[in-house]
Amino acid sequence: VHDGNFVMDGMVLSDDTLTPGLAEFAAVNAPVALATRPGSLEITNRYHTVDTAHLRFVAVVEDDGAPRLETELAVPAVPAGETATVDLPAWDAAGGAETWVTVRAELAADAPWAARGHVVSHTQFAVAPPARPSHAPRQVRRSDQVCDAGFDERTGALRRLFGLDVDGP
Repeated sequence: VHDGNFVMDGMVLSDDTLTPGLAEFAAVNAPVALATRPGSLEITNRYHTVDTAHLRFVAVVEDDGAPRLETELAVPAVPAGETATVDLPAWDAAGGAETWVTVRAELAADAPWAARGHVVSHTQFAVAPPARPSHAPRQVRRSDQVCDAGFDERTGALRRLFGLDVDGP
């Protein structure tokens, strides 16, 4: 117990700072699991006895972190313990922007335990992934020297510097 509130050890620091583990814990225990595939959304109802009719599914499109569009998705009620797949609209990226879509499952009406709009689950996916830098070796100026630097094509990690193989940073 911390300041009269229940605190999960390691998920909330002593100064009330939330840790990433808390978000992971929430996702693992979410009553509805959301997964995206290209062009579709898979909804798994983890509730024991109720369908998802009490929820609404909302998609928010953001460009460089700024919301551009919010729309309610047409999702049929998914029975308890069942999984359904629905088609997603095709969203375009704004010219040159990093575009992400967040899909939320939220309460459609007030409940005794939370207000309308309370998010019970969410997922996020990129519409236009961030521009990836070219990982081809290039000239790098350091002090007054010019050298070749090589980067791992998949991770972007530095692999070659000043003609030497390196591991890191």
